[in-house]
Amino acid sequence: MQEVVIGLDIGTTSVKAIAFDLEGKVLAESEQFIETIYPEIAYVEQNPDQIEKSTKNVLAEIFSLTKKNRVITIGISCAMHSLICVDEKGMALSNMLIWSDGRSSELVQRMDPATKKRVYTKTGTPIHPMSPLLKLMWMKETDYSPYKQASYFMSMKEYILFKWFGKRITDYSMASATGLMNIQSLDWDEEALKIAGVERDQLSEIVPPTEIISSIKESIAQELDWPIDVKLVIGAADGQLANLGNGAIKPGEVAISVGTSGAIRQLISGQHVNDNQETFSYAFTENTSIIGGPTNNGGIALQWLKDMLEYKGTHEEFLKDADNIGIGADGLLFIPYINGGACTSLESKCAW
Repeated sequence: MQEVVIGLDIGTTSVKAIAFDLEGKVLAESEQFIETIYPEIAYVEQNPDQIEKSTKNVLAEIFSLTKKNRVITIGISCAMHSLICVDEKGMALSNMLIWSDGRSSELVQRMDPATKKRVYTKTGTPIHPMSPLLKLMWMKETDYSPYKQASYFMSMKEYILFKWFGKRITDYSMASATGLMNIQSLDWDEEALKIAGVERDQLSEIVPPTEIISSIKESIAQELDWPIDVKLVIGAADGQLANLGNGAIKPGEVAISVGTSGAIRQLISGQHVNDNQETFSYAFTENTSIIGGPTNNGGIALQWLKDMLEYKGTHEEFLKDADNIGIGADGLLFIPYINGGACTSLESKCAW
């Protein structure tokens, strides 16, 4: 019986699962797309229960496709900066505010510069609307009802782990992406918690990306036909794992990833923050970090243009037609703020 490992990625556009043999050969794939909701200008949300359902669907399909093999491990990758208000039983009280939600942009401008720099220096996450710290600040200031009722605040990965395993845990990188974790102590930062108006016990326990989870709830195991004795590894955030998966882990090596958004990142020893608060520094393991910077507009810009032109062909056909356009596109200039901006410089103003 062939041994199989499964990679599960909960992204912005879709949930994907891929089964590999131990030589890295792809054996099976499954994917379901995620709907994004725009209730108001700058509000960007997704339904966490629909995402959980899609996650169940792709895993169930992968388990079915690999039934003759032995699944030994599942690792999880997840998009960063999301936030869900959750009750004590693990039920979502709100939609998930995803990384591109910009409703807190005004708070960024109003926040005291000295506080901004101090919190950034400790957490490695710039004071930016994508940060759950700012999302929580907005919830507190606006008396957001789910915020006031919530027992816990979670990312999508934490939400699934809590519902399936009854555990409230998060890995270093996902915790780091909240803007609430001190990258030196690898623990929740008291000043950031106070600013956000949340208590330590409302957040999950922070663990290494190698943390192994077992004892899935019986009802979930039956629903998914979960393989016996499979080990689930908590993994990390999508950006960190992009570097690891691409092999960009040596000094001077960088990974450029383009999905819905895009980013350039480098693995370093220890932690490093930028004096101008321009880069993100995410803890990855106890002794390493991923540093870099994002753009909110990767593949989503291409999708926007395709939709605006009402192009009915595939993305491949669309890009092939672009080959016929001359260099410089006759002077056409495109400003990539389809999904808001992700600049972090103190001298810059982002579009949201």
